[in-house]
Amino acid sequence: MTTYEVTAPQDDRELDRFAHLLAVSYGIDEQKAGEALRKSPRDALRVVRADGAVVGGLKWYLLGQWFSGRCVPCDGVAAVAIDPVWRGRGAAQTLMLEAARERGAQGVPIASLYPATVPLYRSVGYALAGVRERLELPLQGLVARDLEPELCEAGPADFAEMEAAQQVFASARNGMLRRDAILWERVRRVDGKDAHHFVVRGASGEVEAYLSFAQPPDWLMGKDLTLTDCVVNTAAAGRRLLAFLQSYSTLSPTAVLHGSVRHPLVGLASHGRTKTSLFMPWMTRILNVQAALEARGWPHGATGELHLDVRDDGLPANHRRFLLEVHPDATRVSDGGQGLLKIDVRGLAAAYTGFASAGELVTLGLLDGAPADLAAFDALFGTSAPWMPDFF
Repeated sequence: MTTYEVTAPQDDRELDRFAHLLAVSYGIDEQKAGEALRKSPRDALRVVRADGAVVGGLKWYLLGQWFSGRCVPCDGVAAVAIDPVWRGRGAAQTLMLEAARERGAQGVPIASLYPATVPLYRSVGYALAGVRERLELPLQGLVARDLEPELCEAGPADFAEMEAAQQVFASARNGMLRRDAILWERVRRVDGKDAHHFVVRGASGEVEAYLSFAQPPDWLMGKDLTLTDCVVNTAAAGRRLLAFLQSYSTLSPTAVLHGSVRHPLVGLASHGRTKTSLFMPWMTRILNVQAALEARGWPHGATGELHLDVRDDGLPANHRRFLLEVHPDATRVSDGGQGLLKIDVRGLAAAYTGFASAGELVTLGLLDGAPADLAAFDALFGTSAPWMPDFF
């Protein structure tokens, strides 16, 4: 039976091997993959070895995800690659579980990722937890003539204000990210070309909305206008952005953005012809149950307690009973309780983000409890549906 070892890469040779596996797995340029790995903090990389040789690896971004108004520290797991020769032999499961155990022991509450294969990540405790949809907003036929508030082109001098506006936007929605520098760079520079930015300021001068878009080098009139970022914090500012987009209708038939049909730009549009398609769902794992429950926000004024009996076959530290007590001014999580709600850690992840209700989890066999306890569960976790525009 093969014995695997998971650690940070020991030297450049192992980084090069990891880069090669990324190239083989995803078809990306091996040299660029190696350069990206060398720019990453070594402690945010893990490789798995078999017989002393690297057969896989992953990296994580130090992010945060917003839930009920609080930003929860989150590992954004990415670049998971396994040597094709070693797939199906337990290397991936070992890599994922060892990383999860390590980070959970360090007190990191949750991890999220975009799955190339759902069964693999489900087998190590991840659950479907939110969406990233592709939105196609037709510009022809869009009635939008609001020329107030003021809209103007923006640049690097405005980035700090734009980031503050994005935080206001993200904090009001479940699943949105607190971006790191790499993710901010991705919305500001595409295919080696700087994006264009336009902001809408309110009467006080604050940025109330903005959008960024980038036309690739091969862009021609008649092609879609792709938004790399779009934030709307007031209805008036959102309508001003729609008027701006409508002015592009002679050049581009459609504005494309990512996120959810819940995006304010869709809700404010004068027509209901926005097309949506699920680009990819994202998955979440609870790394440390106590830390996760203590870090999450709850509905305003919520009061209640849940007696949770968590089943986590992958992380023994989570496999026990917890008593969650929520009050308007404090949250307390302690060991023990009556275990009235038996919940798989995957069910807890799906509820934690707001993706699944108690009834849905019961149907999936991930939650069991009396009707009154299930209702109390929904009263705390049943908030808005989670989504994000970012991909990592």
